[in-house]
Amino acid sequence: MRGKLTVIVLIMAGLGALFSGADTSPAQLAQRGTTTPGLVDPDKVARVAPQSAGLSATARGQLHVVTASRLNLRSGPSTSYPVMMVLPQGTNVSVLEQRQGWARLGTQSGSAWASARYLSPVTAAAPGDPLKIAPKPKPKRQVAAPSTAEITRARSDIIRQSIASYPGSCPCPYNIDRGGRRCGGRSAWSRPGGYAPICYDSDISQARLASYFARKRGAVD
Repeated sequence: MRGKLTVIVLIMAGLGALFSGADTSPAQLAQRGTTTPGLVDPDKVARVAPQSAGLSATARGQLHVVTASRLNLRSGPSTSYPVMMVLPQGTNVSVLEQRQGWARLGTQSGSAWASARYLSPVTAAAPGDPLKIAPKPKPKRQVAAPSTAEITRARSDIIRQSIASYPGSCPCPYNIDRGGRRCGGRSAWSRPGGYAPICYDSDISQARLASYFARKRGAVD
């Protein structure tokens, strides 16, 4: 009889130890850092993710940007699914598929779902126009200043060409008319207005000299 009592006591003690070590109450599980299956850890709900955090860099999909100020990422395509994280506005995400207004996004831990209405596709930037390099300006030809002899010849040529282009016989006061008389005050140079031939060196301006030398040397600038 005593032996049977000893066996019963040992069995009861073992059962008590077993049940005391397998307590799965939510309070004890919370203290151990675990959750009851089917319950969402409140510390993981509404957790704001940093910019592009948790998103898979290798996920293949179309790039979108979050347009809402705070976008919930859920475990399924419905508001009935728990929130996994929250993305701030401007976060770039990779959309793997869309289904009835919901978009599946690639994440490091798998995938998550978000409302497609708050995602806007990111269009690839058009390649910029090629840089246009202005052509190097053509250096101006360095022209040596004319010598005194060249200037003297230039003045003579200018006067000669001006007299030759006059239609009458008295362009300048020192010319001789057809009757053999000196033109003097009857010359075109002496009469104001009308044709004004170049008769003396003093009639030649520096601009006219420069134009003469430019034509002689073929300069175009």
